[in-house]
Amino acid sequence: MTPSQMVIPGANGETVSPSSAQRSSSAHWRLHISRCAARHRREERPRLGVFGGQGLLLALAAAIVILPAVCRCALAAEQNPTPKVNVASAENTSLSAPVEERVIVPLAFTETRRGTGSFSMMAMGDGRVASIPERPSDSLIPVGGSSNLGKPLLTIHGPSRTEVWSGRGSEVRFAGSVAWGDVRVVAAPESQLCFKKANEGWAYLCGVGTVKLANRRQAISLGDKRTVDSCLGLLSSEDPILREGAARDLGRLTSEVDRERVVPGLSALLTGDPDASVRRGAAEGLGLIGDEQCLETLGAARGPEDNDTTRLYIAEARALCAGNVIISGHLPARRDGSDIARLYSSEKTRWIDVLLAKRIKAQGASAVSALMELVESRNARERRAAVELLGVGKCREARQVVERLSRRDRDSRVRSAAKDALKNLPESR
Repeated sequence: MTPSQMVIPGANGETVSPSSAQRSSSAHWRLHISRCAARHRREERPRLGVFGGQGLLLALAAAIVILPAVCRCALAAEQNPTPKVNVASAENTSLSAPVEERVIVPLAFTETRRGTGSFSMMAMGDGRVASIPERPSDSLIPVGGSSNLGKPLLTIHGPSRTEVWSGRGSEVRFAGSVAWGDVRVVAAPESQLCFKKANEGWAYLCGVGTVKLANRRQAISLGDKRTVDSCLGLLSSEDPILREGAARDLGRLTSEVDRERVVPGLSALLTGDPDASVRRGAAEGLGLIGDEQCLETLGAARGPEDNDTTRLYIAEARALCAGNVIISGHLPARRDGSDIARLYSSEKTRWIDVLLAKRIKAQGASAVSALMELVESRNARERRAAVELLGVGKCREARQVVERLSRRDRDSRVRSAAKDALKNLPESR
């Protein structure tokens, strides 16, 4: 299926025009030929004169020469399709974009910087926006200063100044409700709404939420129509942005009963897709599913991967799987369990801990019980991981145990982790 593209006009009504490649597509050739045929039927046929027979022969000869060239052009256009541009006007009441389309949304940031980068944005109140690096290779553009690559900083922007990376492949993720100028982006609870910079502008990538523009009557809904089946279909799309977004959304959508049909598709994408961003999306999807099979698949893929950034994302996804395994109480015995615990502690990111905090809360007493049992392990790596996760989950009932470990554990790394965890643990009642 040829991917199509929807361009949402900006506040001033500007749109993206079809390129010359789009105007020379096979659909254009078919339309042109059909129009010529209709015009020919309406016109009166000329009478053959003295040279009518010779003229007919010359026309046939020209057709023999020209027609194959036309067919070759049409075939080339079929083999190299260009996304079709569908412009959604402000009068259009059908605002939920089909999942098969690339959707371009005019995120009109006040200032942008050349280069490629990524970070998350979230509302902090009083009209301010926090820019947070929470994934591998994330970077910030502090107001009035140079970029800080990979540093755990929090940059606050006022409503009149929001800077982002603008190079192709840059990514911006929204959490909560973020507004500036004529645009408001609202991510659904428990979700992030992600956009990637394409040649045409900011393209919707994954997640669930809405975008409200000043010139539209309703908000644009994004991601709400995606399902496991639709995302599996998009894994074979010719559009890399659709493939990457579908892989990431499969991690969000896949239930236990869907894993058998989802994991093989993501695994094939992780090891075989030519686009590094798509491979990173597959790694994220597997990490979000987070079982032991996904952990093994990610471990096998990290060695052959030749893109350094993708290797970082695979490591992050493995740490997310490791955290899920620990929380579930299914940590293997002996060396394997120790290696999984080490993997979580050494490769975790802020994004991972945000996700695991939500999962600890969702699982409740069973997750806390599994972690409380693990803090008594003889293995220092396992005790350290358990203490870190108790702090991430803000488990009040674990405070006394964590206080004891912060003073008396024989391993210095466990004591240090316990002291850090205590900062997040509420006081015992």
